[in-house]
Amino acid sequence: MKRRGIPWSRNALRTDNIDARFLGAAIRHYVCRPEHRPTIGSQAEYERLLIELTNRDDGTDRAD
Repeated sequence: MKRRGIPWSRNALRTDNIDARFLGAAIRHYVCRPEHRPTIGSQAEYERLLIELTNRDDGTDRAD
């Protein structure tokens, strides 16, 4: 039987420790602001994103 998708191994990505609301807000942010995508993964971008998302009153993404 052939399996599809990401194979399970000791190097697999954990998902039980991810804040789903933060992840959803981050995805929404990068959909609305593609110019920020090249810096995804950097510490500076994480800090900028965290500040921006926590400063929102209603959690929605606003295009400036």
